[in-house]
Amino acid sequence: MTRIDSILVALLSVFLFFIPWQTAFIIQQPAVGTTGTLSITLADILLVFMGVLVCIREWRLCMRQGMRIRMMRFGIYIRKPLLMLGLALCAYAFLSIVWSDNRFIAFAGALRLSQALFVCVLFIQYRKHRSLFAVCIVAAAVLQSLFGFLQFSMQQSPASSWLGLAYHAAHQLGDAVVEVGETRWLRAYGSLPHPNVLASFLSLGLFSCLYLMRIVRTKFHVWLLLGAWCAMVSGLFFAFSREVWIGTLVGLCVIALMGRRMKSGTEKISPFLMTAVVSSVLIASLSVVYWEPLSGRLGIGGASPLEQKSISERMQSYRDGLSLARRSPFVGVGMHQSVSALYNQDVKNNAIRPLYAYQPPHNLFILIFGELGIIGIVLFGALKIIFLASSVRTVHMPIFLGAVAMVAIAGMFDHFFWTLQSGLFVWWIAFAFSYTPSFAPLDRKKNVL
Repeated sequence: MTRIDSILVALLSVFLFFIPWQTAFIIQQPAVGTTGTLSITLADILLVFMGVLVCIREWRLCMRQGMRIRMMRFGIYIRKPLLMLGLALCAYAFLSIVWSDNRFIAFAGALRLSQALFVCVLFIQYRKHRSLFAVCIVAAAVLQSLFGFLQFSMQQSPASSWLGLAYHAAHQLGDAVVEVGETRWLRAYGSLPHPNVLASFLSLGLFSCLYLMRIVRTKFHVWLLLGAWCAMVSGLFFAFSREVWIGTLVGLCVIALMGRRMKSGTEKISPFLMTAVVSSVLIASLSVVYWEPLSGRLGIGGASPLEQKSISERMQSYRDGLSLARRSPFVGVGMHQSVSALYNQDVKNNAIRPLYAYQPPHNLFILIFGELGIIGIVLFGALKIIFLASSVRTVHMPIFLGAVAMVAIAGMFDHFFWTLQSGLFVWWIAFAFSYTPSFAPLDRKKNVL
């Protein structure tokens, strides 16, 4: 591996650790009828450095191998279906700028999507270092879990412009809370913009932890990972994200079903069995201690007015998404134009709603269909089918396929995997890690448990 490759691997590791931190230089606040704040984030700066290094690496290879030979190899590489579909999806996202109401927002959205795909390609290219990447994700997730626990304990989160943290409190209207009677419980945010985003990142950390448990060879590392697992499970609990809870559970079930052929009678206690037992005890304990917010979040005893309002708004967002799809079924309304399209449509019909009611459809697939039309959803679907086919073909249990299942389930109830930069990164990193076999065969003779 060359020095440039080593630097790229190091930058990717740093990038994973700093994904949750929203430090940014704000360029433009969202205008009326639009969504999202335009800004330059720390991740953007790291991606610029990585892009420059990739260009230098390719130029040096051209000088060493000859331009013609390098272009021939690049031509073979570019014809791979996965890369072709990814480039086609990005190209179509940029093309949608032409018919978008707000072209600057559409350009920023297409650029964010291209960044996520670029990161995905790099992680696939350096897949031999996946264990290092998994360690970085677990470390970042544990830190976010501890921060989320402090937020929930204090029922507020301090603001910090340097760290990109907004002020949150249980009494502050508009913040994500669990309401039980007259009591409001602030959900854990971590350093991310919403508890659901934090939960998705922690879920990715859980699957990364499972991957590491599968490959470690010492008892110390297993117990260390088990402690990290407990911290992430606790953080996931305090995020109170039902969609990610369901998605994570489905992902773990997928791993359990696909891993049945991996069982061996020589193992005394499987790391997966140990995590299941520890998780059950931990969740049961937390449920008893924090039964009031948990019962309110699960709707036991009836949904609170806040939960009923949330469900009503979510159903309205589904109807809005379908109306956008009917408005322009073939090409869509444009990248990240769902909110502005709905606002302009209501202005035209003299039926303007309160500004907080204008949100992207809380369904990843309806949202992509509404913004990029049939063409976009077909490219998106074909790209995902290739990813999944590559994972299912593997001989060994693809642990990160569980993370893909989590994204698919959670994406049916939210939009942040498409509209937020951190959500995009979580989504495409999960797919990148599931693209190839997740680990080498386990050496049963060196099993440490």
